[in-house]
Amino acid sequence: LLELELELLELRELLELEELTLTLTELLDEDELTLELELELEELTLELEELDDSLELDELTLELDELTLTLELEELTDSLELELDKLSLLELLELTLLDESDDGSVSKKSKTLTYPSEP
Repeated sequence: LLELELELLELRELLELEELTLTLTELLDEDELTLELELELEELTLELEELDDSLELDELTLELDELTLTLELEELTDSLELELDKLSLLELLELTLLDESDDGSVSKKSKTLTYPSEP
């Protein structure tokens, strides 16, 4: 009986050892999985940073395009205002060249003025 008890005790110790080995193996597997997940997370983080950088570059490009268009619009507006000023001045000059006679009829004076191309 004593031998059986000793053998039973040894078997229990072996069983405990086996359970501990299994637990340790599970922990190692979990550590390995955790390591894989950490690596995957790092890769995803890098991809996200690259996408973020790309998005920032796209936003800057759009801002630059918008500024360029605004500048072009301002230049066109200035040019249009200059042309309108020229036209108004020409009309004013034409009016000053009109002669009103005593009977109320209007005729152009014989003099012709030319407007310079650029002030």
